[in-house]
Amino acid sequence: MEETTEIVSDGGDEAAPTAGVENGMIEEEKNMDGEVAPALISIHPFEKSVVVAVGSELRLFNLEGNCSVSLIDDPGGPSHSDAIRSVNFGASGRFLASAGDDKLVKIWETSSWHCIRTVYADKRVSAVAISLSGRYVAFADKFGVVWLVGLDEDDAKQTKVDKKAVPILGHYCSIITRLEFSPDERFIASADRDFKIRITVFPKQPLKGAHEIQSFCLGHKDFVSCFAFACPPGCVHGFLFSGSGDSTVRLWDFISGLLLATCEVGTKVGSLQYNGTEDGYPPVTDICVSSDGSIIAVAIQSLRGIVLLSCGFSDRTLSVAKVVTLEDNYFPTNMVLSSLTQRLWMVMGASNLPTLSATQLPTRIRVMSGFHKDPSDYNGHDPITLEDNEVPGGKKLLSELQGSFDVTMEEAALAAAAAAGRWRERRHHREAGGCAVIDGGLATELEAHGADLKDPLWSAKYLFTSPDLIKKVHLDYLEAGANILITASYQATIQGFESRGFSREESEALLRRSVEVACEAREIFQGRSLRGSDRCSKDGISSKQHPVLIAASIGSYGAYLADGSEYSGNYGLQVTLETLKDFHRRRLQVLSEAGADIIAFETIPSKIEAQAYIELLQECNIKIPVWFSFTSNDGINIVSGDSLTDCASIADSCDNVVAIGFNCTSPRYIHSLILSIRKLTEKLILIYPNSGESYDPDKKEWVASNGVSGEDFVSYVSKWHEAGASLIGGCCRTTPNTIRAIAKALRKDFHPSKPDQELHNDIERNILKDSFLIDYA
Repeated sequence: MEETTEIVSDGGDEAAPTAGVENGMIEEEKNMDGEVAPALISIHPFEKSVVVAVGSELRLFNLEGNCSVSLIDDPGGPSHSDAIRSVNFGASGRFLASAGDDKLVKIWETSSWHCIRTVYADKRVSAVAISLSGRYVAFADKFGVVWLVGLDEDDAKQTKVDKKAVPILGHYCSIITRLEFSPDERFIASADRDFKIRITVFPKQPLKGAHEIQSFCLGHKDFVSCFAFACPPGCVHGFLFSGSGDSTVRLWDFISGLLLATCEVGTKVGSLQYNGTEDGYPPVTDICVSSDGSIIAVAIQSLRGIVLLSCGFSDRTLSVAKVVTLEDNYFPTNMVLSSLTQRLWMVMGASNLPTLSATQLPTRIRVMSGFHKDPSDYNGHDPITLEDNEVPGGKKLLSELQGSFDVTMEEAALAAAAAAGRWRERRHHREAGGCAVIDGGLATELEAHGADLKDPLWSAKYLFTSPDLIKKVHLDYLEAGANILITASYQATIQGFESRGFSREESEALLRRSVEVACEAREIFQGRSLRGSDRCSKDGISSKQHPVLIAASIGSYGAYLADGSEYSGNYGLQVTLETLKDFHRRRLQVLSEAGADIIAFETIPSKIEAQAYIELLQECNIKIPVWFSFTSNDGINIVSGDSLTDCASIADSCDNVVAIGFNCTSPRYIHSLILSIRKLTEKLILIYPNSGESYDPDKKEWVASNGVSGEDFVSYVSKWHEAGASLIGGCCRTTPNTIRAIAKALRKDFHPSKPDQELHNDIERNILKDSFLIDYA
């Protein structure tokens, strides 16, 4: 069968690759971070063959024929040329998929071991999965986009492949660490290094139409490194297990996103079992679970062995059953459990070593058997590690898959493999300094276009008088470099619209319209790249691969009152917690279902209003992420005088909250506020201050004080970024020029040695590639 080759770019348009294009795209990101990559292992579901990926090499052994196998690329087809990051067999064993840093996704038919399809992605690929039916291959690129390739058969039973890979969902700006279909193929699960697991409905015609979010599994406090499904007898949908850099394994009802149980494996195993780190207990690096959930094997960084867990599905418990120790200096970098024989295959090895070629890279393979379905049976009866001659395929398999046996070379390479187990996601998350740009003042720019905002509805008035003007302002900010658009719903409330004569239904429609207008602006901006124009703004910012998130704004109760109390939080004694909840409830429900990527609670003036939001998130079962943005007029407390510690702690207590920070606060207070909030939360820190001017609620206008120009923001931005802010933008009295200056400053933070002209078209690589944002559907 002939191999087909495709370049995926933006919307999945197909183009014939040339050698120059391929080499240029590969060199663009090749060894970008210079990190060591762990060796991988995968096994045929019926244990007919085993494959090890190390570097750019796939080493394959046929267990039925007891021989090594050479994979066949058709002449002229591109071969893997950089570290392979994911390799998986399909459930039927008919197909094998491999993908990695060379931006290639290769699909192999296991009957002939021919490559039947090569997809050339626009970004490096971090994960790949094959659907249960074998009809689809999904893969995730380093930009956080999940793509789908369709496989089918013709009447002659020959495999046909859809010509295009199509994007189906995304965790924009967050590297996807694991991708997997549910056992019944009704869902596709994706996890990222920003703590989140997304469950997406996988429709019967997945190459067409939108993909609905089923749930988010939110609860991990560090990157999600791995997950696995299990469906015990009598269970309709099954469960999901996940492991994380927070050294925990968690059990989820993935249909609802409900966290059922947590096992702190790092704490339970104890510091004597592994080399501790200054960050505390080390991360979970891999998890293997049998289909019925009776076997749960966990690998932990620097642990020379595995941890076996016991799960009580009925009583929602998860605990350590046994720690099985392996030989000295053996730390599994990847594991796979044979569904047929219940043997656990482990590999230790590393790639991207500068002194060795892929064919010289040694690995160590170990196989464990003797697992018990009842964890209590482990008392005195540990699983056993097979001797070399007991491993299926014996010493011949080990010789073919383990590579060089040069002692000096092996020791150096395997030491690097142990280092690879320390997980580059943690290093990226802590040290990359990634961030993204929030837009600027909507009302300020509306006024610049002639809008009269002396109205109780403020900018929300233009949702029914001139929505196209709002859309134009959104586009102005995208052109300036913004990656997050905040909707025109800050002062849009059902009560406010009803006071102007709109019905309840019309008022809710106007709330939805605020999100629709922002989404339309995003579509216009990003549509240019889908048409192949790749238009650049005057500052050189490309619309191609420029991710845009929509944040649905919810202003405080004081914003509705339009009396300036949003800047004091002084609503009077008659306004209680229940008053605030009743006021915000329906508005929150409507906006959370309107298609936004995140809810932005803005200009929060008091502890009681923050508490109202938290209780509503729980009572209304809000599924999408949210951010909490307070306001301060002294750099110490929030404007009501409530303690920053108390307010940040309220926000930090909710798993839905992914970022905490400040808006509409003078720039001179921001740095100290960032330093304070860093001590109170591990969530993202966002800041989008005003220009430094003050608002006169009687005249309903801003009064000049110590405001700063757009370019003057540059002197603050780097300092804020260095202090720990991940999401940076502007609020009242800031303009597209301000946002342009912020984006420019952040690009220079990433590559200070590059001249401006080399930075202009790198915004997604330099600003966003290593940022830590919420999911984008």
